[in-house]
Amino acid sequence: MMSETTTGGRSAQRFGSVTRLLSNHKGEYLRLHADVWPDVRHAIRDHGVVNHSIFYFDGLLFRYYEYIGQDHSKDSDAMAQDPRMVDWFAATDRCQENALGHAGPKWSAAAEVCHLD
Repeated sequence: MMSETTTGGRSAQRFGSVTRLLSNHKGEYLRLHADVWPDVRHAIRDHGVVNHSIFYFDGLLFRYYEYIGQDHSKDSDAMAQDPRMVDWFAATDRCQENALGHAGPKWSAAAEVCHLD
């Protein structure tokens, strides 16, 4: 789910989502994220994503990020096709399953219920 804020003179949209980490891939997932590939860091920024964080709790991953580009849908689609990201998603997606237990996207949108600047 998305909401908007203005920070430092720039307009940013905030996004949160959740997925389930497969227990047999926890070590692999944590190792990958302990040292995110430099090309992945650059691709994320190149597609307008800043302040990106992933939190772990009891088998669940919660992702938060801010988007500062002009067209989130277009940039998200472009990032999914970015050669720098294709290999990263192949490595990380196999470690996850939809938190709601159904087919479809691994990450499910979460609604923002409170934000304080």
